[in-house]
Amino acid sequence: MRDRRAGKPEKRRVLILVNHDVVIYNFRLELVERLLEDSYEVHISSPYGERIEDLERIGAHYHRIEFDRHGMSPLEDGRILLTYLRLIATLSPRIVLGYTIKPNLYGAVAARFFGVPFVANITGLGTALEKDGFRKYLVIAMYKLAFLRIRRVFFQNLENERFFRKYRIAVHAHALLPGSGVNLSRFPEAPYPVCGDGKTGEPVLFAFISRIMKEKGIEQFLRMARAIHRHYPQTEFHVYGFCEAEYEGALAEWGEKQVVRYHGMVRDVAAVMSEAHCIVHPTYYPEGISNVLLEA
Repeated sequence: MRDRRAGKPEKRRVLILVNHDVVIYNFRLELVERLLEDSYEVHISSPYGERIEDLERIGAHYHRIEFDRHGMSPLEDGRILLTYLRLIATLSPRIVLGYTIKPNLYGAVAARFFGVPFVANITGLGTALEKDGFRKYLVIAMYKLAFLRIRRVFFQNLENERFFRKYRIAVHAHALLPGSGVNLSRFPEAPYPVCGDGKTGEPVLFAFISRIMKEKGIEQFLRMARAIHRHYPQTEFHVYGFCEAEYEGALAEWGEKQVVRYHGMVRDVAAVMSEAHCIVHPTYYPEGISNVLLEA
């Protein structure tokens, strides 16, 4: 095949757009590895994080972009779209894969401008679509426009797909994935650790492994930790993951009380799980079964 603009042989390039390095490394590493094995040139656009170097080490190319995942500034979002337009114009990928809301929305628009196929993966609807109001219907309108000629929209649960069907968003392109699956070489079966009764002897370890935000149930976890620890002093409550700014103070306070211990981001989640007696994931906004629960 020939490059559409330069008349050069077309590279087997795949461009992946995400809003966080953990999204691609923790949840889509096997996809990147398989594309590289099949001799594709894999390019990843994401805000910088420590996992980027790991992805570059296995052969992926990195393109830095910075943006607020939660904000809705027209200037900020226009800059994201312009960055994606320049990136696609420069790379001429065969296909663009999008994960998370802003990469899906603005990546789809940029890809359509150049006639490049775009595939979106919907792992959750996000907080903007939870309540009725101007913001919800603005985002719905943005999805309709962005996904007008999208190649495929993958869903990981029926609830999200029903939402898209209800509002007639890209109904021609829907597909439901059977699940994310678990890499058994990275998460092998392990013996259950020795467990006490919570009052004497060996401690009982509870672990919360997630992005630390309200919708993931962190407030419920903290309340639960306080209530249980009061009656069962040999219990330990551990929190792992990227912390949204609004909860940094609360976690520090709970740490001083020696009720909850916050460990930040961890590289070896399997090792954490092998030591825990119970993984708690009280998320309550629409998303598929989380990878954390599948891995546990």
